[in-house]
Amino acid sequence: MSYREYYKGIEVYGTRYTIHYDKEGNAKQANGNFRSIGNIDIIPEITETDALSIAINSIGKDVVATNHPQGNLIIFTKEEPRLAYKFIH
Repeated sequence: MSYREYYKGIEVYGTRYTIHYDKEGNAKQANGNFRSIGNIDIIPEITETDALSIAINSIGKDVVATNHPQGNLIIFTKEEPRLAYKFIH
């Protein structure tokens, strides 16, 4: 069984903790990674639409008008934890 970390209801990107069971259903091993978030503001400074425009401009791609990726708010933890949008289409 795997678990993801959330901070104030927002997924902490890239974290997962897994519990491994034997055939009888007994927990035998656990491993994974969680992050120390501290106290960050979970109110975005920019809108999802603005974040998508910035992402499109930064990669230099044209997006077809009918292709509107869904933006999900996440906490990105590569350096200091910060709020970000993850786009999925």
